[in-house]
Amino acid sequence: MGQGHNGTIQFTSGSLALSKEGKIQTGMFNIDMTSITSADQVKDLDEHLKSTDFFSVAKFPNAIMSIKKVVRGNKLSQFNVTGYLTLKGISKPVNFAAVIIQTKGKIKANAEFSINRTDWGIYYKSGWLFPLVKNDLISDSIKVSLNLLFSKSQD
Repeated sequence: MGQGHNGTIQFTSGSLALSKEGKIQTGMFNIDMTSITSADQVKDLDEHLKSTDFFSVAKFPNAIMSIKKVVRGNKLSQFNVTGYLTLKGISKPVNFAAVIIQTKGKIKANAEFSINRTDWGIYYKSGWLFPLVKNDLISDSIKVSLNLLFSKSQD
């Protein structure tokens, strides 16, 4: 508490739809919330994050990231991504910049953005829900880092 934690959540499947010109149009990704693993090895942290205090993994074992639009940004390989993130059965829009590099048969995508956990009903010790008792030990903001590699499927 009072410090950030790093960890991983695994994607179980996903796909991108490309135009005839090879531009990314849409995408859909399934996220295995049961795979939450903290890198910090803080006792019981993983189980607490999976509990009803946070992600309610027993009831919502999967999350979904859907990409609705990808538009080229101002810099080489930079794109603006628009989509929806579904956590705990709640879908909310997400927008973020991503570096996307396409090579023959492969696409690499990297992005960093933040979400506000209260938008998905995660209120445990939240300043939004409990402004008078907020102690700033648990931030409402969750930083998300994506490092993805796609390979073209054989038709």
